[in-house]
Amino acid sequence: MPSVGDTRVVVFVDSNSFCTTGNGDAKTIIKNTMSQTRIFDAIYVCGNYNLMQNNTINRTSEAAIRLHDTCNPGVSGYFNNFSSNMVNEACTTSLVDPNVSGANTIGSNISYSVPFDTLSGTVLPAGFCSSAGSPAIPVHEVRGGSGGRQRLVPPSSPR
Repeated sequence: MPSVGDTRVVVFVDSNSFCTTGNGDAKTIIKNTMSQTRIFDAIYVCGNYNLMQNNTINRTSEAAIRLHDTCNPGVSGYFNNFSSNMVNEACTTSLVDPNVSGANTIGSNISYSVPFDTLSGTVLPAGFCSSAGSPAIPVHEVRGGSGGRQRLVPPSSPR
């Protein structure tokens, strides 16, 4: 099992036609250990039909996975599957850009010390999951059960 840590982003999947490193569609990211991502998300996906399973993600600054459509607006960020992962100490398990309207599967993932299950937004506002405290944001849906995790819609703001 590969292990990567102490970096800004561990996995960056991009299906932009201008990307010189290949197409970011239909990739499989399984059985990796990702630790201490600084500033951004552990897995950033801007592609389609990608599978992320059985990964262990420890101490990420923002989301364990971020689904985005900026690399190919309107046609990227769809039909991805993020399930059966273990997430420990993250702001949220998943951050989904509101422009991503296609189906994605955020399945069963085991999480510890993760205050939010799924957030919708382009970025997390400054201080959102830090000791500085969270800004006032509307609750989109409160999910009962273990951990009392919430789905929230953070306000739009540039980084």
